[in-house]
Amino acid sequence: MPTTVTAAASEAFRYTAELHLSEQASARWVAQQVEQIIIRTDYSNKVFDLPLGLIYGVDDEWEGGWGRTVEELKADIHAKCVEQLLGSSVSSSAISTVDGNAGADGE
Repeated sequence: MPTTVTAAASEAFRYTAELHLSEQASARWVAQQVEQIIIRTDYSNKVFDLPLGLIYGVDDEWEGGWGRTVEELKADIHAKCVEQLLGSSVSSSAISTVDGNAGADGE
C-alpha cells in the first residue's frame, strides 16, 4: 500500500496510463480520472507535479470545446501517459510496444 497521498496518486496515475496505452481506456476517460484523483488528493501540489497531474483541466477544455483540438488533447494525454510510465518502475519495453494510437476516442 502506498504510504503517502502522492504515492497513492502516482500508483493510480500509473494504472490509468497503462490502461490507456494498452488501448483499454480512451484519452477522455484518462482526463476524467485525473480530475477525480486530483480532487481526492485535495489538490496536492505534489500530485499536480506528476506527469498526468499536469493534464488537470483538460477534461474541462475537452468538454467546453475551447482551446486545443481533440486530436491535440489526445496527443498530450498520450504523451503524459508515456511520461508517467517512464517515471515509474514499469520497464520501457512495456511502453515500446505501444504503437502511438490513443485507443478509443471517448468523444
